[in-house]
Amino acid sequence: MRTLCLTLFLSLELFSQDYRLSLSWGQRGEQPGQFQGAHGIGVDRAGRIIVTDSRSSHVYRFSPEGKFLAEIGRGPGAGPGQFKEPRDVAVDAGGAIYVADGANCRIQVFGEDGSFLRSFGAKGKGPGEFLRAHALDFDSAGRLFIADVDNSHIAVYDRGGGYVGAWGRAGSALGEFHAPHGLGVNARGEVIVSNYYGPIQKFTPEGKLLLEFGAMTPESRLRSYHSMCLDAEGNIYVTARDVAGQSSIIRFDGQGKQRDRWPMPESDQLVEDVAVDSNGRVFTTFQSRRGTGVHVFTRKNS
Repeated sequence: MRTLCLTLFLSLELFSQDYRLSLSWGQRGEQPGQFQGAHGIGVDRAGRIIVTDSRSSHVYRFSPEGKFLAEIGRGPGAGPGQFKEPRDVAVDAGGAIYVADGANCRIQVFGEDGSFLRSFGAKGKGPGEFLRAHALDFDSAGRLFIADVDNSHIAVYDRGGGYVGAWGRAGSALGEFHAPHGLGVNARGEVIVSNYYGPIQKFTPEGKLLLEFGAMTPESRLRSYHSMCLDAEGNIYVTARDVAGQSSIIRFDGQGKQRDRWPMPESDQLVEDVAVDSNGRVFTTFQSRRGTGVHVFTRKNS
């Protein structure tokens, strides 16, 4: 009984009740609009949802309610507009769609209508090369910031896809990276990075460390962070997994103070990526033995 009471107490302490599951969508399968492993997620200028499937190597666009609208690109392969294990997706201010084409070690760019425009990058450790581009976001000047997990740095590109530079390195010292997986840029141009094994870090655009938070401690019971996003107010949403295998979303404010934390509806659902639309709805991709798709969460008082 004491163990049960302690477990319930920890659950109440760790998880917020401010968000509720309002909708789930997505179906496992091999037909257009179905998933094998929903991974990255983003929102386009019209509020439509774009999902990358890292297992089937497809990228799909949906309505916020989950209606399949169109495929972006041409599915698996190494040619223009084809993918191999695509990770993240981001949309720039002009509506262009950028996809981190993970195992092809490049970034692919599509028009707002989904038409292929160009790609850049190659496999390697040198300037303009990637090993595992995992997260993308833009600043207000249109520069693209990319978290490369296996190169342990943040790469920066200009609006035209030209390589600007990279900063960061692997290590355990202050400001160094421990498998950087998630990335977001706030309205001030500050770059927030979530490391898979923690912590979460805030940098200037040039890579000067400003803040570290979200360290994985025995009290948090966290094991890893996967991906993250920012909302219009600069709040930070991170997908997390704990030592018991439970996945959750954690919301921090812009100064790194935890505001909310809520779990996936089922204990075996592995949370992947997260996106927030202009209405404050939180979309997250998940995978489990029974299915894969998208959950939509809303504030209870909204």
